[in-house]
Amino acid sequence: VGKTFSAVEADIIFNKVVVPGQRRISFEQFEKALMLVAEKSGLDLEGLRETVATSGGPAFAGTQMENVRLHDDKNTYTGTHGSDGRHSITRSDTRRSTDGGSPQGGSSRSIQPAAPSQQHVRDLFAQYDTNGDGTISLDELTPIMKNITKMNDADIQKMFRSMDKSGDGSLDIDEFIKWVFHGSSKQDAVAKAALIPSDASKLQLSFYNFCGPTSVEMEGRFFTKLCKDCKLVGKTFSAVEADIIFNKVVVPGQRRISFEQFEKALMLVAEKSGLDLEGLRETVATSGGPAFAGTQMENVRLHDDKNTYTGTHGSDGRHSITRSDTRRSTDGGSPQGGSSRSIQPAAPSQQHVRDLFAQYDTNGDGTISLDELTPIMKNITKMNDADIQKMFRSMDKSGDGSLDIDEFIKWVFHGSSKQDAVAKAALIPSDASKLQLSFYNFCGPTSVEMEGRFFTKLCKDCKLVGKTFSA
Repeated sequence: VGKTFSAVEADIIFNKVVVPGQRRISFEQFEKALMLVAEKSGLDLEGLRETVATSGGPAFAGTQMENVRLHDDKNTYTGTHGSDGRHSITRSDTRRSTDGGSPQGGSSRSIQPAAPSQQHVRDLFAQYDTNGDGTISLDELTPIMKNITKMNDADIQKMFRSMDKSGDGSLDIDEFIKWVFHGSSKQDAVAKAALIPSDASKLQLSFYNFCGPTSVEMEGRFFTKLCKDCKLVGKTFSAVEADIIFNKVVVPGQRRISFEQFEKALMLVAEKSGLDLEGLRETVATSGGPAFAGTQMENVRLHDDKNTYTGTHGSDGRHSITRSDTRRSTDGGSPQGGSSRSIQPAAPSQQHVRDLFAQYDTNGDGTISLDELTPIMKNITKMNDADIQKMFRSMDKSGDGSLDIDEFIKWVFHGSSKQDAVAKAALIPSDASKLQLSFYNFCGPTSVEMEGRFFTKLCKDCKLVGKTFSA
């Protein structure tokens, strides 16, 4: 995007190659779009392809705020702001503590889960060891955590690694006991409330589930949603009053409350609504977490039943294939009617694949582990931990937690999932796959197809928009 090519023209080109009714383009359609960009901007197509391929992915630049001395330097604070202690502690400290009293000046009745006995922990360990081999694997722990909490694969994997001190990919009883009594991370707090159940921990787990998957502190909107989902909002208690109570217990200047502050808020809700506090706590504890209900659309026969289509809509083939097919293919020709010159990566030789396997086997033990593959994929692609873990499981046909040379070769020549497409472009490099990898990186972490706004961003980031080509 520059003098010869504008962002508007990039948007026009995107709409030329996208399948009507869709919002994203496949890699083949993207290559056709590059041909049109080269034609419109007067650039050499090969040079344009090389520019995009070497870009690697999108560039992000946030606005850098200037330092404001009287705000950022707390030594300049005067009066109560300099003496009451509110500004002398860190943000994380203020989020997790208040002055120890209740919002109304009374004592706070914070019920923490009692420390479990070692025998109780051993009994729970045996319960979670579903295959009875004396250890708990990540595959055993993941469905348990997903069933009880809102944690995602990446969070569960991170928690598991912190528990697995030996790094052998499984938890023995000693590691589990040590984690129960000493684990202190954010994921640990959520996991303990789920795996070491008690009356108090049920309330705590509901609190964490309402916080969302990436936090152990609650925002005001989630507190209001909790009040609505638990049927606390009604004639005697309104959503506005829930918001007022949240602002009473939150530390001034902060946006979230801790579990201790949440318990104080429940006391105020009970007082305001006239409900019994114990009954209120039980209601929230048994809710488990937020309820989501999207609008269910009714079936529209003349739209949803493609057998009713008439005229060209029923005969030109556009509506006789599935949504995923239309996203991935067009009629094979270029947008202007010419032939499409889609350069696909040539199939690699088995010897080349074996050489790459040896390169990725960083510890030289003859296998590739998830720990070896993750940093490689993160360095090259925009895939997150959950996507890499999902891809690794599809590669690891034996399920032993590592890839041997036969599994790697079979995946290279037969893997066909979305993650596989991105990973092959990264792990089996070629001139064509570099362009393909840049395309996937601009698509974003959860898709292998590109939206119009990302195509425009690509044109801008690669300096294609200018006088002869507009966005």
